[in-house]
Amino acid sequence: MKFLAIVVSFLFLFCALAGIFVIPTFEELYRSFGVDIPVFTKIVLSTHKYWLGLSLIPIPLVYLSEQSKRWQAIIVFFLLALAILLIPLTIVALYLPIYELGKVVG
Repeated sequence: MKFLAIVVSFLFLFCALAGIFVIPTFEELYRSFGVDIPVFTKIVLSTHKYWLGLSLIPIPLVYLSEQSKRWQAIIVFFLLALAILLIPLTIVALYLPIYELGKVVG
């Protein structure tokens, strides 16, 4: 179970690195559009700075719940599902304004 917690931490770390290096590029691009962007994209753009802290959460949670293996498994699988969902949802949120702009133009 501890191995899975480390894997989850690395998935969150991957998202955090994307938040540090990739998302600011999209932020500049959307600012240059001069149009309003969807709410989902605004949420991603406003919270990406805090994603590095997310990568530090799984390992302590697993160690704190070590006395109850059932709760430990529930916590790890919940965080794993969250990490797996975070990646495609972020991609969708970043490309959503481009598709919205394409509908207006084309």
